[in-house]
Amino acid sequence: MGETERKEKLMIDRLKILKPSWMTVTIIFMISCLSIQNYRNLPLGKDIVFATIYWHGPVLFSQTILLFFIAWQVSSFRKIQLLVAVRGMDDLIQKKLFSLVTFEVLTYFIWFDASFLLTGHSLFIDGSPVIGICLLLFRIFIIWFLGILLISVYTSSYPGIILFSVLVLNLFYHYIIETLFLLGKYSQYYDPLWQVFHQK
Repeated sequence: MGETERKEKLMIDRLKILKPSWMTVTIIFMISCLSIQNYRNLPLGKDIVFATIYWHGPVLFSQTILLFFIAWQVSSFRKIQLLVAVRGMDDLIQKKLFSLVTFEVLTYFIWFDASFLLTGHSLFIDGSPVIGICLLLFRIFIIWFLGILLISVYTSSYPGIILFSVLVLNLFYHYIIETLFLLGKYSQYYDPLWQVFHQK
């Protein structure tokens, strides 16, 4: 097989990744299970906001792995970028990647958040359900937005910098905006200042 034929075959194989498959769904399910399994250790009286956001584990572990997985998928197209560009398919590839990232992020959170219902815990105990739902939606949005940013890895000369920046942004949002500010709007129990004066 010549070099041209090999690259053509590689391009066809890569294009298959753009279509959600049972393999993709299975991988996303396994990634979400890395955090779902921790539900069995959830303390009594804790709700979905505590389990999915305040507990830190899902953000630091499974959602970080999800972002790495998306980055790997996008970067796999860099090897065929020239062939794609020659055929004028760059825009099509990026639109397909946009759809794929959206599908994978929604699939992850549907399984991850919906699995909480099986724990028997109440959804919102410590604060307003409206604010709690907004917090969950914000978390979905930030992971989706960061996933979309990773699509730029396809054409960027500095993919490592983009991936690093995305991971830092996720941690910044979680520890600075989410933990120190947003969670306190949901319940005073998550307010760092309240905890200083009331925790033993």
